[in-house]
Amino acid sequence: MGELPQCTAVCPSYMLKLKREDKPLIAKIRRTGHLKGKAVVRLVNHDMIRDLLIPSGRPNRYPAVFPRSQFEEIKMKAKHLSIPEKIALLNEEEAKRKEEEKECMRRRVALQDFDIGRIATGPDIVGRECDKTAQQANYALARAYELRQEQDDDVKKFNSVILQTKCHAIREAQVAEKKLIEKQLKEEEKRLDDMMEQERRKAIHKADEERRREIEKKQEYVKRLLNQIRDKEISKLLEAENVECESRKMQESNIQMQLEELEKRKKQIALQEKVRKDLEEVNNQLKRFREMEKEDEKAYEIKMKELQKMKAEQEECRELRLKAQALSYNQAFAKCWCTQKKEHDMRDKLNDLHEQRIQDEIERSWRMKEQMAARKRFELNEKLKMGREAQIEDTRRMRALEMAREKQEYENVLRAQQEAARKEDEKEKKRQKESEIYLKALLNQIREKEQTKIRERQQVQEEGILMRLEANCHDRQIKTIVQKKVNQLRTQVPEVYVKQVERQLEKPNL
Repeated sequence: MGELPQCTAVCPSYMLKLKREDKPLIAKIRRTGHLKGKAVVRLVNHDMIRDLLIPSGRPNRYPAVFPRSQFEEIKMKAKHLSIPEKIALLNEEEAKRKEEEKECMRRRVALQDFDIGRIATGPDIVGRECDKTAQQANYALARAYELRQEQDDDVKKFNSVILQTKCHAIREAQVAEKKLIEKQLKEEEKRLDDMMEQERRKAIHKADEERRREIEKKQEYVKRLLNQIRDKEISKLLEAENVECESRKMQESNIQMQLEELEKRKKQIALQEKVRKDLEEVNNQLKRFREMEKEDEKAYEIKMKELQKMKAEQEECRELRLKAQALSYNQAFAKCWCTQKKEHDMRDKLNDLHEQRIQDEIERSWRMKEQMAARKRFELNEKLKMGREAQIEDTRRMRALEMAREKQEYENVLRAQQEAARKEDEKEKKRQKESEIYLKALLNQIREKEQTKIRERQQVQEEGILMRLEANCHDRQIKTIVQKKVNQLRTQVPEVYVKQVERQLEKPNL
């Protein structure tokens, strides 16, 4: 019960949900100003604005705790009674009051009888045994006297006047407080309506700004996409030009390599021709050497024949003289001749072997050079072929990668566009749903306010009817009681006071 008034004081929207009987209490709590200096945070939603009290760690100096009696009174007042129930309650109170008056009259008669009996019997008959009873009777007499004073006309009149004055004051305070609450409620409703209208305009402006930003983002995205496409086309053209330039350079390098190969081939052919000419020259020289050797051999043979002839002639001349030495000389000469012949044959064989070796080495070196050149040409052709295949494969792979990248980029762009469209649809649906919820909440609030106003009007009408009934009943009771008390007063007081009392009671404000 201590936290409800605080929340009511800081949350204006909460008053709309309270009962009418609690609104004076709310106004009273507001007027006390016990929330001064406390921390309050404002929570703004799309449907309402609330001021929430932040709990403090320090104890509250002015705790809003109701006494038990006040709580029960508020609890009883919070019950909504219909007109028949209120009339039945008034009748029950009237019957209870009449029953109390009858009981009071019975006690008065009993006390009077007791006094008469005590006077008739005398005080001596009662004695000491009746002291206790006398004390009780005295107490009852004092109490009865007080009750009789309460039932006096002047006390009742003044009590009724005071009560009526209090009722009028309380009623006027309630009416003023009710008007103040209605005025505050109207101002609060107007403020809430203005705030809701401002929030609605802000939401519309914010939605327009978001839509404009989304459009600008889409335009910027399309512009960037077009720039990327244009840059990619330019890069593709540049890559195509680079590929064409590289292919042209490769062709030029191939042509240059072919020209160099032809030049090398020509040089090799020239070298081969030169080697062939050198070999022919060497062969010619060898032939000339052989002819010269043959001529030398022929000359040597001629010389030998001449020597042999000369020797034969000398031998024939000296045959007789040198018979003994002829055999040894012939043997030595034959030996020398065999030796020279062997040396000559050996020299011929060595020369032939040397020539054959030289020719074989020249042919071997030429064949090795040819094989190396053919191997180099083959390796170069293989390298060129592998390079061309690798280049073709790289070109195909680059094209495939480029196509795959373009396809992936197209799919990414398409997916991004679809995702953006889906998000935009979701935002639009969410915005429409929020607008519908906001409209429903607004209509519900308007409907609740209308129903509250209708109930308040009905309650005011019921209260008016009840007040009229109460006033009629009260007037009848007052007239009866006043007439009765005036009649009793005439027997006890002068007529002037009676008339003065009558004039005072006949005043309209009384």
